[in-house]
Amino acid sequence: MTNSAARPLRTIELILDAKASLGEGPLWSVNAGRLYWLDIHAPQIHRTDPADGSDRFVEIAGFPGSAGGFAIAWEHGFGAVALGDGAIEPWCVVIRKDGHQGWFDGMCIDAEGALWIGHWAVTA
Repeated sequence: MTNSAARPLRTIELILDAKASLGEGPLWSVNAGRLYWLDIHAPQIHRTDPADGSDRFVEIAGFPGSAGGFAIAWEHGFGAVALGDGAIEPWCVVIRKDGHQGWFDGMCIDAEGALWIGHWAVTA
């Protein structure tokens, strides 16, 4: 049991009313002072600056090569996405032929440098 009186209360402040369909994967950049996050259903990668409330985003689209960006897991695989135009450079694309459907969901790199990826499986 914890003593809630020992913890100071925090004030939560809305910095952006994004109206996102499904916001996920927040990543705080200490150097840039910005929050990167995904709107999965849009699909978009957002860069929010809490200092001035601005938000820029790129639509994730296409499969041409990219020259940098973020690692991303999406419905059919995972790869790199360029922040300039949202182009995806696939590292792995999964084509299911066994009657199952699903999508990749969530990805992170641990302190040892290992890439961990979650996957939802749905039986047809």
